Amino acid sequence: MNLNNPQIFSVPALEYQYDNVASGITSRQKTWQLATMIPSVFGGKSVPFNSRESNYKRMIRPRQNAIATVAAVTPSTGTSTTLTLTFVDGSYDKFRKDDVIRDDKTNIEGKVLQHYPGGVVIGVQPGTAEFDATTHFQPSSVVRFNYNRSRTFNSGGTENRFWENEVQVDYSDITNETIQLARNEEIYSYIGKDGNIYVWSQQIQDITDSHMNQLGMKYWFSKGGSHNPAYGYETSTVGIRERIILDGTYYPEASKPTLDTVIQMAKAMADKNGTSFQDFLFIMGRDAMYSIQNDPFIRNTISNAGTANTIGGSSVQGLNVMQFTIANMKLNFLLGTFLSDSMFLAPSHSYSIYGLDLTPIPTLGSGGMGQSPLMKIHRGNANDEASMFSYVPGKRGIKGLVKSVGNVTNSFNVTASNVDGDTYNVQSDCGISFIGDGSALYEYTGSL
Repeated sequence: MNLNNPQIFSVPALEYQYDNVASGITSRQKTWQLATMIPSVFGGKSVPFNSRESNYKRMIRPRQNAIATVAAVTPSTGTSTTLTLTFVDGSYDKFRKDDVIRDDKTNIEGKVLQHYPGGVVIGVQPGTAEFDATTHFQPSSVVRFNYNRSRTFNSGGTENRFWENEVQVDYSDITNETIQLARNEEIYSYIGKDGNIYVWSQQIQDITDSHMNQLGMKYWFSKGGSHNPAYGYETSTVGIRERIILDGTYYPEASKPTLDTVIQMAKAMADKNGTSFQDFLFIMGRDAMYSIQNDPFIRNTISNAGTANTIGGSSVQGLNVMQFTIANMKLNFLLGTFLSDSMFLAPSHSYSIYGLDLTPIPTLGSGGMGQSPLMKIHRGNANDEASMFSYVPGKRGIKGLVKSVGNVTNSFNVTASNVDGDTYNVQSDCGISFIGDGSALYEYTGSL
């Protein structure tokens, strides 16, 4: 990679005119097509938004319940039909009168008779004549709301319960790639025996490929956020890796991954998901997949699903999807070749495993329609493209557009620059929005 472009100026074009020159340019460059494709496969069309700060907000209602840890119980000995529980959190006050709470250790129920910051008074429930103050609801026990139980005659309503919502902030991220080409570079470019001008024209395709690879890198590895340094306000999209570390389950391990690693990740994801059957996607580097597939158990039970899968069906055509089912969890394995690209990533990333729960999330206030946890976003209107391609013509102008100047018989090209060359630019103002609390990430931190 050279800013001075020696391919064009090093040798006269005449040397390349002979028939012994092969057509085209063989290239070892790799693309991050898979890295950029996954948000599109599961999120659909990019979602437009408008914000002066380039941020996109999603309202999220996490799974929640009234839960507290007991610090002390009164009385502390003997038996009683009531107990006073003091919580570790002295400000906790989310239980309501007539709530039935349960002791995790003994499975004994108690009904809330009074509540106040840092504690409750509970009474016995059917099936328990008296509390044993030395056994029931002991310090370090966890108590949870189970249900309301109201009296049989003249029961009233309940106190308010307000579900808490969270706001996730994501950002659009501006990416630019530009190439300026002199008109005479066409003459000095590599011209094959089929007459195509390869080096000159290929460089325009090169900047679009580079731009796409950079988007893939941002989608997965960008830290995310905004800042306003001396050189100007910037925003960075929150990548998949960072979002899982912030909100999901993160496993930085000094030992290399095994089948048990994936199963433990899937169990943690299933606990967050809460449905009876889970269908998860595990994207991993080549070394991680090699390590897992060396397990003799999985070697004999894994199946190649191709497009016959539920993580995307025909929309994942061309991807080598492998499946493995255990404990009513379907684990879809996908080789993320970009994770093993040592030109752009440290070799340890080849052992990384991204467990993604991409099940649509039910959305309140939208007619029950679900949202994909992973979506592409871009700043602009609905009809705008997430990426913009521009061409700034130099002296030779835009072909076919001429303008006569008074009585001058010569015609002049319409140009945007007085430079004897053209400029090509690709710009995107886009990013991703990923709800990552139900996903997991394993990363190898040991020596290679």
